[in-house]
Amino acid sequence: MDHSKTPDASRTFRIALMWRGDPRAPDQPTNHPTRLAPMMAALRAENIEPQPVIYFDKTVDAAREALLACDGALVWINPLQDGLYDRSKVDPLLREVA
Repeated sequence: MDHSKTPDASRTFRIALMWRGDPRAPDQPTNHPTRLAPMMAALRAENIEPQPVIYFDKTVDAAREALLACDGALVWINPLQDGLYDRSKVDPLLREVA
């Protein structure tokens, strides 16, 4: 058996929780951390570390780096939010890092 591919039980897995930031107030927090607090707590209880990734189209490279540092991702990007009717940058990013 090749143990190099066996998951390390002591390793903490990281799951990105990604959502779109508010382009009108990019320095202001969104309500996602509060809404996702129960999910974050449940992940931590299973030795999985949630990593918030706040997404903006103009900072796609930073999102790519954050996603690549994680073992998986849960994504909340509403294409209708704040008049941003397009996922032309985020969808290719998600396919790339998958």
